Amino acid sequence: MKRELTSDSGPWAAAVTIGIWAFGLWMLYHGPAGLPPIPPDGVLWAAPFVGSAAIGGLITAQKPTNRIGWLLIAAGLLQGLGLFASTLFRYLYAAGASPAAVAWLTVAAGSLSPLSYGALALIPLTFPSGRLLSPRWRWLAAAVVAFALLGVADNAVSPDRPLPGGLPISPLANRALAHLLDLATSFPLEGLVFLTAASSLPFRYVRGDAVVRQQMKWFGLGIGLLVVCLVLRGLGDAGVPSTSWSPVVGTAIVTLGLLGPPAAIGIAILRHRLFDVDLLITRALVYGTLGAVVTTVYLGFVVAAAELVGHAGGSTNLVITVVATIALAAAFQPLRQWLTGVVNRLVYGRRYSPYDSLTMLARQLEGSYALDGVLPVMVEAVGRGLRCRAAAVSIDGGRTLYWPVDSAAPEAAPDLEVAISHGGERYGALAIWAHPGEQLAAAEKGMLSDLALQAGLVLHNARLRGELEERLEELRASRRRVVTAQDAERRRLERDLHDGAQHDLIALLMRLSQAEGKARTTGSELVTELGALRADAAATLETVQRLARGLYSPLLESQGVAAALAAQSRRLPIPVDIEACAGRFAPEVETAVYFCCMEALQNVAKHSQAKRAWIRISTDDHGLHFEVDDDGRGFDPSTVNGGSGVQNMRDRVDAIEGTVRIRSGPRGTRVEGLIPV
Repeated sequence: MKRELTSDSGPWAAAVTIGIWAFGLWMLYHGPAGLPPIPPDGVLWAAPFVGSAAIGGLITAQKPTNRIGWLLIAAGLLQGLGLFASTLFRYLYAAGASPAAVAWLTVAAGSLSPLSYGALALIPLTFPSGRLLSPRWRWLAAAVVAFALLGVADNAVSPDRPLPGGLPISPLANRALAHLLDLATSFPLEGLVFLTAASSLPFRYVRGDAVVRQQMKWFGLGIGLLVVCLVLRGLGDAGVPSTSWSPVVGTAIVTLGLLGPPAAIGIAILRHRLFDVDLLITRALVYGTLGAVVTTVYLGFVVAAAELVGHAGGSTNLVITVVATIALAAAFQPLRQWLTGVVNRLVYGRRYSPYDSLTMLARQLEGSYALDGVLPVMVEAVGRGLRCRAAAVSIDGGRTLYWPVDSAAPEAAPDLEVAISHGGERYGALAIWAHPGEQLAAAEKGMLSDLALQAGLVLHNARLRGELEERLEELRASRRRVVTAQDAERRRLERDLHDGAQHDLIALLMRLSQAEGKARTTGSELVTELGALRADAAATLETVQRLARGLYSPLLESQGVAAALAAQSRRLPIPVDIEACAGRFAPEVETAVYFCCMEALQNVAKHSQAKRAWIRISTDDHGLHFEVDDDGRGFDPSTVNGGSGVQNMRDRVDAIEGTVRIRSGPRGTRVEGLIPV
């Protein structure tokens, strides 16, 4: 219930304000007989304040907590009360009321106008939320209030008769003090106060989201309209001959400008989905600047030419005017195009030429083949190159990416859509949305087609790369499966030999020993033959054990690669020093390192004639490193073909995405590898 009352109070205040203005204007133009007449343009001066109150009522009806609406109502209400009170006091004064009392009442009524301008100055300081940007801006709000109070004091001590006419002079009139206060509250200083109050707007624009920035643009458009109207009024006063209607026309132009800011404020605050204001800004800047330039140049040319040729007759002035008109007509279109380009760069940013866009796309796509890297660059090149409102790139059967980044899909259908294809195969489409009121030129349509052709080649390459990476991954997975199957088969064979043939041979040795013992006790001639058979069986057992250890070391699974290498290196004919880091790794990693090191040690024992070998195993941020060095005679890897052992090492390491490298020279050979872990 409280919110309903609050929502209704704003429109009621606006309605009361409009009623006060209507009744005050009626009283003003039907004043007591014998007083000076009021100029007809007084109604036009009332329009901005009545409009501000009406717009403030609309804002408070929908957003009662937003102080901007209340400030607009306050500005209109204070001015309306001042007008109504002044007209009422005119009746009282004409009816014979006490001049002193009427003078004091007139001072009070005149104090409302400076307070109204103070309320208006607080609007740019608090727009669009109605709150200060931060507590640090309170000093500026206090300065605005202080300036309004100076205006109140200036009105109180003014020795001039108040407006409207027919009222007594203030009883506090002091010409010297009024002169000082007139300087402190002059129009230049008043403009400086408004400009200083608006200094927070750039900070709000930078920190604000998309909605706040659009609101800032609308407010700037309203201020721009006011500036253009003031410039036109000034130029008109300087160059147009004075007539009876000149003051009314000038007032109408300024009134239109004064209505611009409150109207823009209402649109900015009340519209949930703001109109695209950029086009309006560009058109206003282009034609406002164009009008000012043309008028200034025209007047300057006419005045200068008249001074050069002297004050000749009317025919000479006519010739000068015609020449000036023809010159401006010839220069109008080039000037308009140049101004349009300048303003577009100011509003939209730099616009790329077709060559620049294609070059930017080619350079940024260099070395980037994945779709996640290609699509953002592609849609940005389209959006910036064509300076459109929005752009999109879509992949058939895939996702769609929009520009500007993180923007939602436009509700309307695209203004132009071009298919992305290559070799007769369609991959997707490029789409753009132009700014409202703009038409795409033939060059822009051709540029989009050219971008689509290049995009087709890029997407074709990206798809080929994706397919190649998938096949490479399948190949790596296949090699991993093969190596894993080989290792599993090695372990199975090692277990079969250990649990089967090795046990059978041990049982056979035991039986041969028993038979040899019996033959020795009986003095049989079979003792020698049984002893030879037992020795052969023991040798066979050792061979089977060595074969089982070569297939897969049990220590590798139970204690790790360092223990397994230490056990196997003790069986080599040369000493081997082992330095290994602590810790365990994945089984496939330890298996690859173990067999690569064993393969390298076997090559050292067979071919290098080395006296010593070294094994180093370490880890860092890149992965697990292993090295096998010897001090034997080396070889030239470029002239010696690697045997099956070297190829086995590379196959094992490649299967788990590692690398292996062999370096050899007169002082030995080094096998080094890196496996990511």
